[in-house]
Amino acid sequence: VGLPPGFFERFSSPEAGIALSVEEMSSDSVLDAVECGSADVGILGTHPSLVRGFDARAIRCSGVWLLAPEGHAFCRYGHVELADLDGQPMVTAGHHNHLHRFFMDRCRAEGVAPDIRANSTDGAMMAQLAHEYGALRFGFNPAVTPVPEGDRAVELLIPGGEAFGTYALGMTNPV
Repeated sequence: VGLPPGFFERFSSPEAGIALSVEEMSSDSVLDAVECGSADVGILGTHPSLVRGFDARAIRCSGVWLLAPEGHAFCRYGHVELADLDGQPMVTAGHHNHLHRFFMDRCRAEGVAPDIRANSTDGAMMAQLAHEYGALRFGFNPAVTPVPEGDRAVELLIPGGEAFGTYALGMTNPV
């Protein structure tokens, strides 16, 4: 979802003789596949500080977006600061998710403590729990994918303007 529109088409037209094998995997599985050589390139939603030993080439720096259920106070704003999340109820994908890890690291660094109500890797369950708790959850930039009905997208500004995004990764020192 984070790739620019037409990414695969633009790649395949001048590289007609190259076949792409595209698989959806967890972030850690993508890193393992590139590291062991079963994939030449991995596409990953992350922050460069969370990957080491890889050549990271930014494809799209999408920022961090929150989905707020209709009626949430954040729906009145186009963006919020990290400090605004102190005590706010949230539902996330948990510590195996790169966005969750990046976000929690930045919260700790800034002394911000969101109220994590639940973790789920199932998107439908995450949405249900977020609406049940009146909680925030991570979403995509509305310029990339439509905002789910009943939610509003709000950009989260990270101190220092750090960029979380979609990156193409390849090994810097192949085995």
